[in-house]
Amino acid sequence: MPFPAESFDLILCRAAFKSFSRPVEAIDEMHRVLKPAGRAVIMDVRKDASILDIDAYIRSVGWGWKTALINRAIFRYLLIPRAYSREQFVRMTEGSRFRGSAISESGIRFEIVLEK
Repeated sequence: MPFPAESFDLILCRAAFKSFSRPVEAIDEMHRVLKPAGRAVIMDVRKDASILDIDAYIRSVGWGWKTALINRAIFRYLLIPRAYSREQFVRMTEGSRFRGSAISESGIRFEIVLEK
């Protein structure tokens, strides 16, 4: 990231982490630009999100049937296959420079909180 070290108190990465080609390096880069005691929050879809989870999310958003159909296919065939599992996130965060992490899940997504 094009920022000096210790620039931010908080980093939020929403729905993008599955697209990073070097995820552990991305986590370490978040660590670098965070101030001491800063937090990074990663929110992204879960690898194990089921069709039922996806359908429940789509119903909760309230899209029309065409948009729902398109997004159901996007989740099922593009996003979920690229997503990470809980175990993968645990390995990545344990191998990073952060001192601690907490992983929670809600619906189709994980929320990973990393503390510097």
